Amino acid sequence: MSNRVILEFDCVVYSSTAIQKAAYRAMNFMLVHIDLNEEKIICICEPTSDADNDQFEKAIQEFKKDVLDYSLREKIRDETTPIRNLILGIAFSKTGAGSE
Repeated sequence: MSNRVILEFDCVVYSSTAIQKAAYRAMNFMLVHIDLNEEKIICICEPTSDADNDQFEKAIQEFKKDVLDYSLREKIRDETTPIRNLILGIAFSKTGAGSE
């Protein structure tokens, strides 16, 4: 494997926040430089000095999975926010904790 891998993510599908979180999680075995443009998020991945090729390859695969994971978490959070707020509102209205 070469010392550098370039990955491209569609800005419509993935957020820069999800990619940043995945990059942070992968930093033990690789460094990720993130470039943004109007259509794509480009990640330039390089192994850390103590990562061998196998660790770097595995880190790339985990990074891709983590980007998807964090992206789906964001979507689920956004879709369920009204329901979560409703449940919390009902729960606090019954305890009297919100009325002072």
